[in-house]
Amino acid sequence: MNRLHLSIYKKWFDEILNGTKTIEFREIKPYYDKLLKNHFDEVKFVNGYGQERPFLVVKVTKIIKRKEFYEIHLDNIIETGNL
Repeated sequence: MNRLHLSIYKKWFDEILNGTKTIEFREIKPYYDKLLKNHFDEVKFVNGYGQERPFLVVKVTKIIKRKEFYEIHLDNIIETGNL
């Protein structure tokens, strides 16, 4: 399984954890163009710094490239830690 690793602000982290945010957006930039051309089954979101930072692992249903941003469509939370 391919896992994407992304840092995220606490507000968005909490919304994904609550189930109210089901799509993560990332700007179209060369970094994401290169990174997101691969297929990913899961995304690991981390919030903060250090080894004890909170994280979520979420199933990815699809990634869509729009004109101005990428849409990472999220499904169920698979794993959580350090909440």
